[in-house]
Amino acid sequence: MNTISEIVKFVLGKQASGLLGREVYFRGQRDDEPLVPSLLRNKNLLAAIDNYLYCDAIVMGRPELVHARNSWEELATFQHYGIPTRLLDWSSSLLSALYFAFNNCLRCDRATCKRTGTKCGGHPIIYLLDPSKMHRRFHGRRKISDNLAVTIGVDKFQDYMTEFVMKYPPGKDWEYKKGPVFLEIPWFNTRMQGQKGYFTFHTDETPLETALTEKDGLVKIVLPGNAIKGIAREFEALGINEHDMFRDLPSLANYLKLKYRLQ
Repeated sequence: MNTISEIVKFVLGKQASGLLGREVYFRGQRDDEPLVPSLLRNKNLLAAIDNYLYCDAIVMGRPELVHARNSWEELATFQHYGIPTRLLDWSSSLLSALYFAFNNCLRCDRATCKRTGTKCGGHPIIYLLDPSKMHRRFHGRRKISDNLAVTIGVDKFQDYMTEFVMKYPPGKDWEYKKGPVFLEIPWFNTRMQGQKGYFTFHTDETPLETALTEKDGLVKIVLPGNAIKGIAREFEALGINEHDMFRDLPSLANYLKLKYRLQ
């Protein structure tokens, strides 16, 4: 698969076969790294860091959180600005996932990557996730297994701050310890809107790809390194750039510097 259209055909084929349902979500990665949220990649920190990290982020990041109405929306804001959380990013847009899988190489040529030491090429990864099948696999007959997602602010759901910040050990009374839960958190900032962002929420460091098979709704696509140039041209032809993904002033600055060859 060397083009966006070939990848789209692959996804449609998986849906037509019944392996994936109508609602599929995507995640793009530059490298073949485990599907583990950033906060959980060092299990030695798990018993202590939820409380301290959350409180520091609330105190120091208050101006960025004025529109957040609950702890889940605060957590989503942390995630989109790079603060480690128990969330793993997904998107309803295959183009967004592809952009993040190829992000470094879409922004520069190979000579620039070599000069700056940026990792380019290799085998980018795209994951496809059917949340309904994932919920059935992990949570059995619980009510959540009938849902595609938990919608924060609509569905009755345990509060992150109550369950993971104010209790020790974190999550000791969490109802969904057997596996991740797929969350819809309202798009109250431009980054989430641009990336069409959704999340899985994880309680431990078990990589998602080791717990789910294709029959459970997780499909992995390994893309060849030689697909980079073709996909980069398709993004250019479609007019999709970094500012479309992030929709903030730093991303606009990066896009304009690249457009006018100022970096």
